[in-house]
Amino acid sequence: MLCLLNSVVDPQMMNYCVVVSSKRNYSSLCEAYSDPGMSKFENRQYKKGDNTKAQGKSKVLGPPLRKDDVFITCVGAGLSYTISNLEKGREYFFNIFAQNRHTNLSFLYGSKYLRYNPKLRPIGLKDNKPKTVNIRQLGGRVLFRYKVGVKMAHTYNSTLSWHVMPCGSAVTVELRLRRVVVVPRQVVEGHRYLQVPHPQPGNRYTLLVYVANPRDLRQILGVEVLATMRTSPLPQLPPEVTVHEYESLRTCDSVTVGWVPTRSQFVRYCVSASRVSFTESQGHFWPQPNQCNLDNRLRSQLDFTVKQCQDFTANDNTNVLVQTITKLRPGKEYLIQVTVKKIKGKALSYDLLRVRTKSKCKG
Repeated sequence: MLCLLNSVVDPQMMNYCVVVSSKRNYSSLCEAYSDPGMSKFENRQYKKGDNTKAQGKSKVLGPPLRKDDVFITCVGAGLSYTISNLEKGREYFFNIFAQNRHTNLSFLYGSKYLRYNPKLRPIGLKDNKPKTVNIRQLGGRVLFRYKVGVKMAHTYNSTLSWHVMPCGSAVTVELRLRRVVVVPRQVVEGHRYLQVPHPQPGNRYTLLVYVANPRDLRQILGVEVLATMRTSPLPQLPPEVTVHEYESLRTCDSVTVGWVPTRSQFVRYCVSASRVSFTESQGHFWPQPNQCNLDNRLRSQLDFTVKQCQDFTANDNTNVLVQTITKLRPGKEYLIQVTVKKIKGKALSYDLLRVRTKSKCKG
């Protein structure tokens, strides 16, 4: 990732355009537009009458640049531009042009050249201490490191547990030990539980987390990672995390839902129902919950219409837990969230569910 900054010439008159190429510098904006490679990308040209206030905001370059490609984008009065998805070892030429919005005349404002050689500095993890980082600010890639202590290996169990929770969207993860892959590359949405059996004292494990599609950087806020040799503070979700509604039991003021319980011992389940506004109901519904910092967010959310909790001890004979949520309003849409939390531990959420009560009551 590279952030280009420019100073203000005349923010009321100027439209800034960024040209990125692996071939050469350009002396004029017209010359860059005439390059055959430019046609491969959409030109987000500033349009007269556009009132977008872009100052101080970053935008993200979407498609990858190949050798002969030229990327041009105009960002209005924006004073910064974040360029991601650059290729390691590739040479890049960056030209910034200032364009008068009224006369359409432009001039070269600044240039920069670099060979992109990013170095990921590992972020150290302490045992059983979650770490949340802004992966967007790091260009979509972050490396976590955990060292197995001698005391940890002998005092606690013989399994190293990792919890990965992307804060929105999805990430790709890969766990290594001395450049040898321990857990193969896989996509994580919501939450993923990784295990390393019998780690040796002194071993340093590195977890690479990255956003495979640069467009997803607009949706992801960060990623939370926890590594521990102790008993995990997080419950282990079952393979099936869907919450199911029993539609035949639906009434005008209640709905009944069920879910597969976790096998973690001594947990508390909470089921909450919050009203879905008309605007929210018209938008795209994404069932994957944001697991990052979930406990704090649950405490701050005061708009729950109903919240019901129950304690549970794992029992092999219980295949499904069922809960009826009452005191709802007729003909309204609700967002159902089921969370599970260890005693003195942290909470995780099942997938979200939308339901609608019957519009009329019997009798």
